Amino acid sequence: YIQTQLSYINTNNEDFIGFAGAEKSVSAGETKRTVTTQVIRKGFLRVHTGVKLFQAKDYFFVLSTDNLSWFTDSDEKEKRYMLPLENLRIRDVEGGFMAKRPQFAIFNTEGK
Repeated sequence: YIQTQLSYINTNNEDFIGFAGAEKSVSAGETKRTVTTQVIRKGFLRVHTGVKLFQAKDYFFVLSTDNLSWFTDSDEKEKRYMLPLENLRIRDVEGGFMAKRPQFAIFNTEGK
């Protein structure tokens, strides 16, 4: 169970805008692609470490196109963990009745 606090959204990412205009950017004869690591979201992340609700640690997270990393603080110097995002996608999740924070879910595209 992980809580996040959103501080940045990359509106140029394909997960955010979908594939609108993708045909315009790719010519019919060329399929040259360049892969870059692009930051999708940044913010604070709360990882619940126990069965009790109040056992949690706060970290700063960076969600990029390749991985989800979290750090001890917002300076992004000391990386605590890195989760590779192979075959994973992101979607926005509706909050509960009392939820005020923006939420998102990371899910496997292969249904695992």
